[in-house]
Amino acid sequence: MNITLQNISKAYGGKDILVDFSLDVVDGMRLCVCGPNGSGKSTLIRIMANASPPDAGRVITPKNCRIGYVEQIIEESELDSELLAWVQSALPDWGDFWQEWDKAHKENNEQTLNRLMAKQHELEIQYGYNPEQKAQTVLSGLGFDKSKWTLSLRKLSGGWRERAKLARVLVAGADVLLLDEPTNHLDTEMTEWLEEYLTESNATLLMVTHDRYFLDRVCNQIIEIDDFGLYSYTGNYSYYLEKREQRIENRNATIDKARNLLRTEQEWMRRMPQARSHKAQYRIDNFYKIKAIASQRTDEKKLELDIKGQRLGKKILELDHVCKNFDSHCLIRDFSYKFIRGEKIGI
Repeated sequence: MNITLQNISKAYGGKDILVDFSLDVVDGMRLCVCGPNGSGKSTLIRIMANASPPDAGRVITPKNCRIGYVEQIIEESELDSELLAWVQSALPDWGDFWQEWDKAHKENNEQTLNRLMAKQHELEIQYGYNPEQKAQTVLSGLGFDKSKWTLSLRKLSGGWRERAKLARVLVAGADVLLLDEPTNHLDTEMTEWLEEYLTESNATLLMVTHDRYFLDRVCNQIIEIDDFGLYSYTGNYSYYLEKREQRIENRNATIDKARNLLRTEQEWMRRMPQARSHKAQYRIDNFYKIKAIASQRTDEKKLELDIKGQRLGKKILELDHVCKNFDSHCLIRDFSYKFIRGEKIGI
């Protein structure tokens, strides 16, 4: 199923995140969205999942399209649910189905039986022949051993809850999967399992991840969002890096050439300010085109820091009662910490 984004715009706090953004996500595509922090990658996924409305534009989704999206939070009312039961609750209730089947069979209701046979075929295509077994397989693949299956979600740590949310989405099945950093809480073995699961899935995939090895093996299309525009590449991440390097070199060369030519044209403009011939007017028009190109900034391939000064003291950085909210959701509350020279910190 195809999803179309038409002229999407979105801003936060007065800052434009996406401006007049359009994209076609076609059936069978395994797409990764790349770009610097703040370029709108996660915002794009939230808009497609209908978790955040765009300020302008629209998202066109086919009727009955099943979208799989990992919600940011688990509702308080769900935290006392057992893990396996909560994951399975994303599936249809097969018990009710078979009760209805038995009743129709006893009553010899041929019309109802024919309807249920069609429904069974549809459910088996969507959820597999043994959906309960599927739930157990997905939980095992994401690192949950049987001893955790009966634990309540409340007893799971934040990282394990993230895996549980991912498991529920995978078990439910989807025509389009929207995944934001799906490997963040997975170790190598679990990441390899998820990689295999996604490559064998028939779902269309749109993903944001910083795990280059994962997306190199899973994705077949790369979309890059940056300050200069939107770029699309058909291929994996390694192919994208190669073509991106070529694009940056070509663009920078074009800008450098325009800057060199601009000096010549500026000198001509000073010497011929009153030129009115057709040829002169053409050159004047061309001058402004060259000037527009030359005024663009070149793409930076890497960040280089040249720090000179006295030796740093013991305290490198201090955070004092820092708070941060996003979409009314508190991410950081009253956080204080002193970073000391020589510390090696993992976040």
